[in-house]
Amino acid sequence: MFQILIAGSAENLISVVNDLQKNGYGHVFGFTDRDFRKTNRTSWNNPDMLIYKPDHFEIENYLLEWEALAGCD
Repeated sequence: MFQILIAGSAENLISVVNDLQKNGYGHVFGFTDRDFRKTNRTSWNNPDMLIYKPDHFEIENYLLEWEALAGCD
């Protein structure tokens, strides 16, 4: 089972992830918009990775990817 929490900003996301880990929650990570930052996708296989920043500028852009839409009926 998993739970999705909305942090509101990248700065809040870092705090939420750190607080949850300090309180004993395992397998906690964050996924945020890249915005004007660099992606860290090449490090996603690192087991110490906590905050994931995708290649796209905004998460909503994944909804506009042809590959993502191609499987929809």
